Amino acid sequence: MNRRPPQEENLEGLSRINRELLAKVPGSETAAGLLLPEIERQQSMDNALDFVHDAVDCGRAICVLSVVDAYTRECLALEVDTSFASRRVTRVLDAIVAKRGQPQAIRCDNGPELTSRHFLAWCVERQIELVHIQPGKPTQNAHVESFHGRLREECLTVSWFQNLFDARRKIAAWQKEYNEERPHSSLGYRTPKEFATAMRAAKAGCALLAPPSSAANPETETETVV
Repeated sequence: MNRRPPQEENLEGLSRINRELLAKVPGSETAAGLLLPEIERQQSMDNALDFVHDAVDCGRAICVLSVVDAYTRECLALEVDTSFASRRVTRVLDAIVAKRGQPQAIRCDNGPELTSRHFLAWCVERQIELVHIQPGKPTQNAHVESFHGRLREECLTVSWFQNLFDARRKIAAWQKEYNEERPHSSLGYRTPKEFATAMRAAKAGCALLAPPSSAANPETETETVV
């Protein structure tokens, strides 16, 4: 289990993150104007989606729908049930979109739930690009494959699920721990939640510092006639 290195215990405040982002371009107002679209682009990249399977004590199979933010590494959903129709998948995605906004793309395999007319129409209606990986090549969805490795090793393999409700409870607890207590070296030894919070703060800071449209385009200002 990954633990936060001692030197990372006292992470710098979010204001320092804002300053570092703005320092990349000379002039804070110019930097804010240029960085805000980039931050928005990064925060709305792919969501990776896939299923992983297990069983409860009586031998009944269960299925776990995983949705992972490919940029922040956050686990956005770990939905547990005995099966998933495409409409159930889109209900989970609707809840994510309502809370976080919609991604630019969803990357997934070619399972029947993810190639149905309903699922395709849902993506088209919301103008979300649907990226189906090639059959037999799970590494093309590397973010969720890596996540599933952790999920299996740290939760599914070591847990005994009495029933479906017990599985939901234990998997939800692991999801919370993963998002809020597990630092990632790729995120600067921040947890996914810390990193996502920092990015939202940076976006808000850039928006506040961004020049008004009239200031950005002085030629568009209307001259006052005295």
